[in-house]
Amino acid sequence: MLPEGLIGKMLSHYLTSEKYSDEIERAWIELFGENYKEILNNTEYDFENLFNEWFIYDFILDNGKSVIEDYYDSNPNKLNPYMRQVVKDLQTNIYDFFEIKKID
Repeated sequence: MLPEGLIGKMLSHYLTSEKYSDEIERAWIELFGENYKEILNNTEYDFENLFNEWFIYDFILDNGKSVIEDYYDSNPNKLNPYMRQVVKDLQTNIYDFFEIKKID
């Protein structure tokens, strides 16, 4: 079970830091295109949660690392060894689309 608040801490570190503001803008554009602000105004879908998951696992920062890799390496919230191991374990998760070939 994922400890409550870990993903929130990770997102908060990157999404609220001036240091990463250009990369956040690049991430929104990379996922949704130049007109991403118009897309976000569509209240029918929860684009923010989609962005958050994609951002953590799939977006590559300018330093060549995924957000979760960078968070683990830099440990900005001074996580204890157990929580750091949780972050390390999260790096092996697969977030992707899969095709169903056959249903028995």
